Amino acid sequence: MFGRVERFHCPRRAEVGALPGGVFWTRKSDKPADSYAERHGLIGQQRGCTYCGSLPPDDFMRLVRDGAVLSATHKNYKVYVTAPVRAKFYFQHLSEAQRREFFELYTAHHLQFEEGVGFSPLPFFIKRGGATS
Repeated sequence: MFGRVERFHCPRRAEVGALPGGVFWTRKSDKPADSYAERHGLIGQQRGCTYCGSLPPDDFMRLVRDGAVLSATHKNYKVYVTAPVRAKFYFQHLSEAQRREFFELYTAHHLQFEEGVGFSPLPFFIKRGGATS
């Protein structure tokens, strides 16, 4: 349904040392095993990462550009999309270019938040004072 399946190492694997060179890395894990597939993520989410359930970053950015409603968490690495779809997203999945675009949308006050409540804390790649890491 979504065409060719792209395989990758979920960036959240680094948190548990499951990437090459990490504590839980084995030769078997050299080959990327993760992908974006249907029925991964929140119930009703069209597709998500097979490791962590995150919405694909291109889908997330499209939703944000189109004015999706976000629900911030008390974590600097995660956000929920509450409308027009329900989904979760882990910021580790964003590329550097997507991080810059997200930051630009954030500083332009383009982001829509549920009940007007924004990020606290800010996403890990946004530094106080306006820079991205």
